[in-house]
Amino acid sequence: MTGDEAIADLRDMEVILRESSLGPAMKDVRDKKVYPAVSANFEARSAPDGGPWPPRKPDPRDDGHPLLEDTGFLRAAATGQGPGAFSDITGREMTIGIDTSVELGGIRGAGAHNEGDPSRNLPERHFFSATEATLDECGEIIGDAMHEKLLAGGR
Repeated sequence: MTGDEAIADLRDMEVILRESSLGPAMKDVRDKKVYPAVSANFEARSAPDGGPWPPRKPDPRDDGHPLLEDTGFLRAAATGQGPGAFSDITGREMTIGIDTSVELGGIRGAGAHNEGDPSRNLPERHFFSATEATLDECGEIIGDAMHEKLLAGGR
């Protein structure tokens, strides 16, 4: 292979990487890594770093339900399983989230629960995020998909 041929091959690879759709890989990232990571946060009742969620305030009306799961709607929305869940996957981008305009128990306060709200004396209870290890695994899925695209010549 000559130098010019090698440069041409590299340019072809650049075009393949820039123009290839990663939609299927993004769906795998969402379904196999991100949503399960959020579900694990609910199961462990902790943030991705392992720090436990602050306990709820004492309330004589408390029925003993797990934190953030009074109705189950918030968890369902956060894990893509129910009303309020949204995701948008294009060839190279993914957006997932919770539509807080949905008026089901807990969903409207999703951001305040996740980030905390000092004005309402609501502590931060991160549920909608992933560990660094999970993010690394997401990167591996995307990297593997790009590798496959290169081996297939962009097909």
